[in-house]
Amino acid sequence: MSRSSGTLTESGRFTKAYRDSFGNKIAAHFDKYCQITNPVTFCALEDIYRPAFSRKEWAALCRLLETKLGKDCLSRSTQFELYLPSKPGQSSWQRKHITFRFPDKMMRPGLDLEYADLEPAVQANLDAWLKRAVSLKELRRELWNRCDKLLDFGWQSQVHYGNNGWRGAPTPGQGCNTPGQVHRIWPEVLTFMGADVVGKVRNANMKSKLPEFFQGYGSPEQFRCESVWFHDGNMDGSDAYTDEEMRFEKRKFEALTQILVQMSLMMDVDHVKHYPSVHV
Repeated sequence: MSRSSGTLTESGRFTKAYRDSFGNKIAAHFDKYCQITNPVTFCALEDIYRPAFSRKEWAALCRLLETKLGKDCLSRSTQFELYLPSKPGQSSWQRKHITFRFPDKMMRPGLDLEYADLEPAVQANLDAWLKRAVSLKELRRELWNRCDKLLDFGWQSQVHYGNNGWRGAPTPGQGCNTPGQVHRIWPEVLTFMGADVVGKVRNANMKSKLPEFFQGYGSPEQFRCESVWFHDGNMDGSDAYTDEEMRFEKRKFEALTQILVQMSLMMDVDHVKHYPSVHV
């Protein structure tokens, strides 16, 4: 096995460490895209947190937070949660919710608030941002999963190498092992692999051989939503997706592809501070 350095091994294949981290790397870029394209249009502290208290309660809280004794007595946090409407019986960790951070970095009691308890005017102001934030979060999950499976997904932990004992090794046939394969499957992703990787692809003399299949998606054509999917996880069963289901999956893939192009224009942009975290 060739020695590994950085993104690629000496043979031009992705290292295991790089494959394991690539999904998170892309998702972090996507977070910046969400923060820039869906800016917060309200103040979480003034519009959501503060109205949870009466005037007297808020005045008392502020007075306590000015004293050492009050700070020591209160359970304080830098954030609070807003829980969205959910099915009866769901626990807090199962419910969709938004984590808001105090913009002034001051520590206050970390409340668990309910969307249904907000004033109608506050709900109306929150809804436009919230609807898009939830949709983007679902797209983020899809993007992470695709990028995770795009690179070689298989890794055998128990492979014997002569007298050297048991060692790990790639499982052949699953996902892309080289930048050239990524370029043939989903070229918009290549930009996020670095200039050195892009350069290797541009200087290649031959097209890379396509992977055989992708874990959870199937063939390269199925990964790109160019052929039908099946409801069995391996994309090769008898329960085929309907035309409507396939159109939906294709729209998601096309949306993510377009977003990747836009993301490439903001790679060097910083994350927006104190941006809410969406949990769906």
